[in-house]
Parts: sequence; C-alpha cells; structure tokens
Amino acid sequence: MNAFASLPNVHIENAQREGRLIVRVGDQTVTVSVITRASGFPRDVREAVWQARSTLGLGELILVVAPVLTATSREWLQSENVGYLDGNGNLFLAADGIYLLRESSTKAHHASRSSSSETNIYKGRTTQVLHTLLQSPQRAWHVTELAAEARVAAGTAIKVCEPLENMLWMEREGRGPQSLRRLIDPGALLDAWSQQHQMDSYTVHRYYRWTSDLTELATMLGAAIEAQGAPWALTQLLGAMQRAPFVTNTEQIAFLVPGSLDIKELALTTNLKPADEGYNVVFLVPNTEGPLLYRHQEANMSLASDIQLYLDLINMPGRGREQAEHLRMERIGF
Repeated sequence: MNAFASLPNVHIENAQREGRLIVRVGDQTVTVSVITRASGFPRDVREAVWQARSTLGLGELILVVAPVLTATSREWLQSENVGYLDGNGNLFLAADGIYLLRESSTKAHHASRSSSSETNIYKGRTTQVLHTLLQSPQRAWHVTELAAEARVAAGTAIKVCEPLENMLWMEREGRGPQSLRRLIDPGALLDAWSQQHQMDSYTVHRYYRWTSDLTELATMLGAAIEAQGAPWALTQLLGAMQRAPFVTNTEQIAFLVPGSLDIKELALTTNLKPADEGYNVVFLVPNTEGPLLYRHQEANMSLASDIQLYLDLINMPGRGREQAEHLRMERIGF
C-alpha cells in the first residue's frame, strides 16, 4: 500500500475487521475491503468484484490489488467505482470527498513477464488463428476445427483462445473437447492486433519498372509469380483500392509472397530493377503463411483478405490510415 501512503495527505491503517483497511484523505475517511488477485485480466477481476460485493459492510468499498492490471480491467473498475492498485503503481479510489487516480507510465520488469500472454498471440503462427477468427467473427468453433482452418496445431489454437477469454473478447460454451468458442468483441481484437502489427515483420524487396498503368503491371507480375507455382496477394493501397476505394491513386504495388518464391529470378524475367529509392514494386515476405490466408480473386487480381489489408494499411505513412478506416467501415464492419 506504499503507493497510496506516498500520496500527499493520504494515510493508511488497519481496520479491526480482517482484510479491511482505513484510508484517510485529509479529513475524509473510507474503509476498503482488500481483494488480492494474482491475475489482472478482466474476467478474473470481474469475478473477484462480484464475489466481494456480497461481503461488504455498510459504506465499505472494494480495493482490488494485483501484480498487473490490464488497461481494460482498470477502465472497467473505474466505471464500477471499484478501487485498484497494481505493481506498476496504477491506483484508483473514489468516494464522497475522495478521488485518487494515478496511471503509471513505467512498466516494471515483472509486469512485462506477467502480461506476455496478452502480446505474444500477435506474432508468429498464432496470428493465423486470429486471422481465422476475424475472418468468420460470428462462427462458433471447436478447437480442432479452428486449428485445422488456421493450419496450426490444436495447442496453438488453445494458446490463442485462453487469453482472448481472459480479456472477455471470446466466450466459451461447455467444457472439454466439445466446448465451443466464439468471438464476442472482434473489434477489440482487431484494434489490439493492429497496434502490434509492424511492417518490419516482413522481409522487404524493392524494385522499379517504368509503367503507365500499375494495375496492368501488377497483373503481369502476378502471372509471373504463378508461373513459379507460388501464391500472391496485393496489399496496402492498390489492394484496398480494389475492395473499398477511398484513396484515388498510388504510385506503388505491394505484393505479399511466400519465402519459397525466387524473387531474383522473377525480377530477371520481368525486367525489374533493384531500387533503394524511387521504387514502385515491393515484395513483402512474411515469416508465416498467415498474411496469405483468405486471399481471394477479383478479376485478374489476387487480393489479401480485408483483415490483412487493414493491418498493412493502418500504420502506413501518408493516407494509409484513412484508407484503412474506410475499408474497415465499408467491408469489415466491426
């Protein structure tokens, strides 16, 4: 409780009843019931609060204490007027004549370890599960079905589902192998993933070839990629312009291609010139097959899924964010 006690005019002392503290702020006093939890995920926090409310005395407040409280948990606790304190120094307490709030900007080393399950699902093969869930956000999944669709092991699918349930973004019906899981907040999941997605996760190859028609060049290069037996998909601005046009022009083609593609051979046969500046053809090679999942054909174009287009646009310089938000509104819908 040192974080509270270090505040000006705030004093903490033990109450007579076990598990209670008296908090004095100036001439105001409140008794709090301290609920300690090892996990600060929203599901665990809500269950703890619901159970604690039945044991409160007259005028008592709840104070949730955990090593790490997620931002979602802290927002919910504030909305419920429930106090909290975590190992990062985040604290909140509100009562008649009392309002204490501190949001820490520092992250302790143990906090990054404790919250790793929130972030590691946004990297590597686990993103294939995210992509599958967001592609069919209304569907209820058996884990084995989800894993098969996402082309991962069942254990990888479970590794994704558990933190989503903890964040209250997914609900689970039943127990055991026959249980069903369904997203209940796909928008929150897409927001979280877009914050983690970085273009530097791709291996990038940049080239230049003169053209008066980028769409025509993209179609020709796509055919050359297919001649090697490899899949491809347009992403970023040119890809999004085929789905939900908002930006009216672009000077660059961005391809998603697998690591098996011989890009040097492709460049040789299609007269592409390597370029560090002034390039108009970019090949993005992901470290998993996830970004190429759910690509689809429109005319002679192979396009990345709307989810992948959004991810590749949202942090793009220039007008990428505007195009991303338009695509989300027009095509994704959450």
